[in-house]
Amino acid sequence: MKPKTTLWIALSLVALGNCLLWWQYCEPSIYWSALSAIGQIAAIPALLFAAYSFKKGAKMQHYEQIDGMYADLLKVSLEIECLSRPELCTDRTKRHQYDTYAYMLWNFIETIFDRCDDDEDLIETWSPVMDYEAHRHRAWLAQPRNRLRFKRAFLEYLHARYGIGSFAWRRATLSDLPQISALQQRFFGPDAIPAGQYVDWFRQSPAGFFVIESLGPERKLLGHVTLLAIQDAVFQRYLSGAIKESEITADQLIKSGVAASRHLYLESIIIPEREDRRKLRPYLWETIGLMIESLNVGPVEKIYAMAATDDGKRFLQAARFARITPPSGGPRLDQHEMYGADYADLIRLMQPGTNEPATMAG
Repeated sequence: MKPKTTLWIALSLVALGNCLLWWQYCEPSIYWSALSAIGQIAAIPALLFAAYSFKKGAKMQHYEQIDGMYADLLKVSLEIECLSRPELCTDRTKRHQYDTYAYMLWNFIETIFDRCDDDEDLIETWSPVMDYEAHRHRAWLAQPRNRLRFKRAFLEYLHARYGIGSFAWRRATLSDLPQISALQQRFFGPDAIPAGQYVDWFRQSPAGFFVIESLGPERKLLGHVTLLAIQDAVFQRYLSGAIKESEITADQLIKSGVAASRHLYLESIIIPEREDRRKLRPYLWETIGLMIESLNVGPVEKIYAMAATDDGKRFLQAARFARITPPSGGPRLDQHEMYGADYADLIRLMQPGTNEPATMAG
């Protein structure tokens, strides 16, 4: 018999024994009052047992649900061989099938992670399955664009348990803007956008602000990328060099999903540390592609960027951006060079796994 069950029986017996003693030695009125109180005390084990039974039933329900989910995934992988052997997914259709399957599989593992909270039995039961599937499909989650689909707590767990990913991209929040502004001041000096204006930009078009963070307890900001959709008339003036970037106001930005824009402006990319730049470089254009999807202002024809630093110039030239000559032929008002590239030519760089040589910090 389990210790908890034994305890409940013992408590009930003690309560019953007390009732008999009181019946023998007490006045009837006192006895019935006391019996009522003892009855309430004796009900406590029953309530505890009911709570335990409910928890046990919920746990069994969890087991059954997880069993059913995993059985469905196994069935699908048996029907399509490349899903269990990603190296066989060679054509476009199979790669799309595998991408969908891997997303389902990692969602399944995240479900186990969510339900394992304070449940050692569940962890012990499903850990071998998690380890096996994580080993087979870790390459899919190693792609930063795929890690964007999962919450940070789960990514932290995978980083600690399997060493998957050392960083994660995510949309910026208002609380990130002071650090972003500090990076702007550090790298762009007097050309940096004032902190208050950056906040206004963010409030108008938050989908264009992304940050890169390290995974781990320190949660270090590794860098940021800002991509803007600007009203055409205003952007043409900026492109010609007639106005400075700081003269673009928040109400001149295009909100996500509200209107179309033929061009986008890559306002800044800052990744301060050389080692971080080396590590993040293979994924940068892929993430910019995701940001374009997030902005939802297409169809986009061209992407422009200003080279405010030597690293920024090398990065743009490596991606085959061409220098834009102002119509006047003279220098721009901001004294910096503007570059542009056709979006169609950049799509190749935005595909998962593309590894283009580039440096970045501006």
